[in-house]
Amino acid sequence: MILKVRLLSPKGMSLVEVMILVVVMGLVGLGTATLMKNMVGIQKRTDLKSTINEIKTQLEQYILDDTAWNHSVQSNTELACLRDTTPNCTHNADDMSAGPFFSGFSAGHFQIFDTQGNVFLRGYSGTPNGGFSPDGTRCNTFDADIGDGDDDCPFRYNVAVWYKCVNGQPTCSRPQVFVRGELVYNPEDPAALNARINVDDYRIDLQRGRATRADTFQIVHEDPFPPYYPVGDQDGGGNCSPGAGNEVPRYFTNETFDTGDNVELLNPVANRGFRRFRMQAGTYECKVATQSFEARQGYSVFLWTVGTGRRFPAGGGFAGPSSTAHSTESVKLVLDDETTFELRHFCAASYNTGRGWDLGIPLQGYTTANPTVYTSITCTRSS
Repeated sequence: MILKVRLLSPKGMSLVEVMILVVVMGLVGLGTATLMKNMVGIQKRTDLKSTINEIKTQLEQYILDDTAWNHSVQSNTELACLRDTTPNCTHNADDMSAGPFFSGFSAGHFQIFDTQGNVFLRGYSGTPNGGFSPDGTRCNTFDADIGDGDDDCPFRYNVAVWYKCVNGQPTCSRPQVFVRGELVYNPEDPAALNARINVDDYRIDLQRGRATRADTFQIVHEDPFPPYYPVGDQDGGGNCSPGAGNEVPRYFTNETFDTGDNVELLNPVANRGFRRFRMQAGTYECKVATQSFEARQGYSVFLWTVGTGRRFPAGGGFAGPSSTAHSTESVKLVLDDETTFELRHFCAASYNTGRGWDLGIPLQGYTTANPTVYTSITCTRSS
């Protein structure tokens, strides 16, 4: 008789079945571990791409934002020609559509500032090991040498500009500015972050206006300001007489703060000042401050466009005997081309027709040590 023995587990399963179950469970566990590892890698890759996109977006915003860009221009020696009113920016004739993306630039490796004036991107020349961590914080251990990278500081941006002068002039003070940014990605081992990063997907290629935007300038008539209107000379460019049509210009003696070369005084008149001023194309928010003496029935001030005769109301006021009227008016100008203006005023009637009104003679006296500003136009260019 043959005795058959069935090997059963305590729960009634055979040993072979137990072994098969163990193998299956091992395979499932291995697959789960692999899947989890891949999921973690995918999440890291997604997070890193999201971080790079966020840095790229912020850089683009700070390059295009007027206030932030002005901080960058003022703080980088590489961009010094954009601060000058003299034509010191050299035209770059390179065809930017040909050749490597990051070659032939006018100036490069400079810092990018945020709207508060803080450094956001450190220039390579000043901080060659400055970069960003996978979570977007700044770090100082970036290394561009292949194989020597740092997983905790795996990428940075390099930026450069190209200057293009209008009509290809050799030099200019207000060029068109092309800004490019190149992502440099170099972890110690790209597989360590399981990140396949195509740096071409994160390039920056922007164009700004010719001038440093957010420029502020002011033109004024300040007296005494030799040789214009010496002390005691109150003869103006025209009297404020009753009747319509008595429009007379107000003259300007000097301009200040014009780092962007946005305004130019024109048509000087002996012992008066400059009768006209020319503004470059752009969008401006302006404040026109004026005063007049004994303007009985009121005075009106307006910007008059030379050539077209278009008027922009710019304030006015009333003043009784021996009193001075003051006015400050906001004026927005959107200029498609450079435009020449005069600041003119009209007085309906005066208590003293012998007074001059191109400056708006003030009630208080003035001295050489205490000059008086009669008329000022302060503008901020936003585009």
